[in-house]
Amino acid sequence: MSDWDEAKRCRHHLMSVLAKDNKVLFVERPVNLFLLLKGFSEWKRLSKVFKGIRHKQDNLYLYAPPPIFPGGDWIPWINWVNQKILLLFVKVAVAMLKLKNPILWVFAFPAGELVGRFKEKVSIYFCNDPHYLFAPAGKKREGIIKIEQELIKKVDFVFAVSHTLVEEKKVFNKSTHLIPHGVRIDLFNNAGSIVPTEYEQISSPRIGFVGVLGGKLDYELIDYVAERRGDWEIVLIGPVAEADQIHRQWIEKLKERPNVHFLGNKAPEELPNYIKALDVCLLPYKKSAFSRMFWVPLKFYEYLAAGRPIVSNVILRGAMEYDESVVRTTENRELFIEMIEKSLNNDSDELISKRKIIARNNSWQKRIDKIHSLVALNEK
Repeated sequence: MSDWDEAKRCRHHLMSVLAKDNKVLFVERPVNLFLLLKGFSEWKRLSKVFKGIRHKQDNLYLYAPPPIFPGGDWIPWINWVNQKILLLFVKVAVAMLKLKNPILWVFAFPAGELVGRFKEKVSIYFCNDPHYLFAPAGKKREGIIKIEQELIKKVDFVFAVSHTLVEEKKVFNKSTHLIPHGVRIDLFNNAGSIVPTEYEQISSPRIGFVGVLGGKLDYELIDYVAERRGDWEIVLIGPVAEADQIHRQWIEKLKERPNVHFLGNKAPEELPNYIKALDVCLLPYKKSAFSRMFWVPLKFYEYLAAGRPIVSNVILRGAMEYDESVVRTTENRELFIEMIEKSLNNDSDELISKRKIIARNNSWQKRIDKIHSLVALNEK
């Protein structure tokens, strides 16, 4: 689960598209009682609980459920208690919106107790992460796997953004399908050609990354590029995630570099203009068990929808069919700089159009159409 106003993930994009023609109730992440002791942000989130159902846009409604107990993501009996609390309140919200025989979309792996409780005609688990990898090996990881597997057994369909998750049987039932990340083409089609004012003091070439600035990024590589090419401006767009001390140290080091710019989080409607004004877009990730799961990350098709060339330091199995005019890949940091240089020097209107066509063929609307066809075929 996540809040609607957090950095946008696949669940936000899918529900935004569905809400144009369907009534959608988006249940936000419950406040963790333990986190209330840690700071003001959770108390601010708690205030939304008392607002009830909030209308956001189109047919999209938001609901913040009451607080839950910590540990429910890996301790089964706590998860059972948490889900019973959620079920009670979400049922009331569903009744208030008069949602009868809905389609239940589950993005949070601990939500198995909710499946089958709303007289839903179809239940879907949409898995966009290898959740177990975010926990250390041992009881916590084992607990996450157990809880997720219970959910997978109950739902009618599992859709995973990575083929590796399916191949390794980490996310698998008899109706499991690959549904990669997509892109909100409507946002890019509606975007103008206005260069954001923040770029007025940032000259070209602008080399950028868009997304959460969390622990998965290869900050050493970003710092290397910034140091070796002081004539390039490195633009980082997105919220800085909470992380460990090493992560914070890298962020502070990068902030000291005159050619590195942190522009913060942007609304989905703003992002297209920010991406269009970049010259090359980066996918700089640490090599890890998590990066090995990549099919294509969320921002891949967003970069292409803006017509931008991509340079990646991880192999993207879902992008193997594309040539270097779309994405260049190397694990060598010296070659990484060379590939950025090639992307800068070998662009054209024709290649920009080519990338945009690829993005249009991989929109979230097309992903939803595929899901609808798979569900309909299974019902026959």
